[in-house]
Amino acid sequence: METDRIIQLVRWKEGDTDETRYSDFELVEALNEALRYVGICLANRQSDIVEHAASYTDAQADYETRGAPLPEDFTAIKGVYREGNHYRLHAASDDHVDEDTFRLFGGRIYAKGTFCLHYYGRIPPAAQGGEVALPDTFLDALVKVTRMVLNNSDVDTMTQAVAQEVDSVIPRRKWNNARPKLPFYV
Repeated sequence: METDRIIQLVRWKEGDTDETRYSDFELVEALNEALRYVGICLANRQSDIVEHAASYTDAQADYETRGAPLPEDFTAIKGVYREGNHYRLHAASDDHVDEDTFRLFGGRIYAKGTFCLHYYGRIPPAAQGGEVALPDTFLDALVKVTRMVLNNSDVDTMTQAVAQEVDSVIPRRKWNNARPKLPFYV
């Protein structure tokens, strides 16, 4: 979805088609703030849109004692899996990690051996003339939230509005091709 298209729709909704009320910089910054709100909401809803994976496969690295840095766009964890057999590792509550556990501490991940981190990341910021890393189904939601940012809405109102907009899009996208399991077998 193009950034310029979102900006054009925001200008139209705000009655600023002559580009005198808001500069392009203000609109892009408002859009980026809206993207941060939507991204956090998507991560909290465990949406596949912001799901990413990072592999830590250097067999010589000492991930158990030194750890490895978390990805720059890390927001929340989905799971950690051992490389090779894809066994799901469990979070450790103490300082020691073994073959079946991992630990997050100080922006680093600690685990024994090589592993793959599945996580929810952030949405990259928008730039003038660039692309927004969301499907077109989020167009109206982004326009609405960007307008709320521009009009300095209350934070609680903003949070509720973002949650409502995201909730209206996620079920349509995530479960549209799901088939219910039948209670019998033929």
